[in-house]
Amino acid sequence: MSRINLSQRIVIESGIYQHMTLTEIAKKIGMSVTAVSNEIKLNRTPSKGSKPHGNDCRFANECEENNLCCNFDCKRNCVWCFDFNCRELCNKYDNSPCSVLQKPPYVCNVCKRRRKCKCDRFYYIANQADAMSKKRYSKARSKSHADAEELKRISELVAPLIRKGQSISYIYAEHGKEIGVSPRTLYRYIDAGLLKVNNFDLRRKVSYKQRKIKREESEAFQNQKFRQTRTYTDFLKYMEKHPNTKVVEMDTVKGCREQGKRMLTLLFRETNLMLDFFDERW
Repeated sequence: MSRINLSQRIVIESGIYQHMTLTEIAKKIGMSVTAVSNEIKLNRTPSKGSKPHGNDCRFANECEENNLCCNFDCKRNCVWCFDFNCRELCNKYDNSPCSVLQKPPYVCNVCKRRRKCKCDRFYYIANQADAMSKKRYSKARSKSHADAEELKRISELVAPLIRKGQSISYIYAEHGKEIGVSPRTLYRYIDAGLLKVNNFDLRRKVSYKQRKIKREESEAFQNQKFRQTRTYTDFLKYMEKHPNTKVVEMDTVKGCREQGKRMLTLLFRETNLMLDFFDERW
């Protein structure tokens, strides 16, 4: 079964607001009802309700119980008591979740009481659900799938050979079937510190430069319209037509980060007068 994408999550959110059943939503996106149900439960966004004095009882907001500790001189409601825990004394204590969350659609998006409800609530929002799913998927793939015993076995086999100066490729040529994982996976285990050796034990790897991650060009960099008619060539053409224009050149020098100093230099072309300004505000 394929994973649910953002467009399908938008359809699910829209279907919830249209009071569609999970069966109707599942048919609309081409998934099973179980997949839609699990998607809503896993990726719904929680919203904490109001809990007086940290009390998680469902009736805490409107509770008027008092004198549960048999101190009849106290006029304060037990939910606000700092001396006793009313949850241990009250027979009406109930921290079960709202009944709306126990049945489809398992969220409070279309609940009529959501504005005044003081209980913990859940909402299904497509963009947030998609972000939660991607984060969970990435986190699951970043972890090692080998258990402690498997890592110990690989470490006892590989670590002595690496300390002798043997390369990973040579070790795989001799013990590839015994290791049980790919060379790339072994490199990841060493880099994550899961074995008894580290990157400093790999003679060639410590000499390699770390690969640079290519960053996406910003929208401002791609759109260069603001630079039109503002190049140095345009400046020279302008000065040919207006030779008497006063020109001031500016330059900035950034100092040490720890000192937080900046130097601004202004050069007046006609008089060759140079002014320096220091800024210590940063």
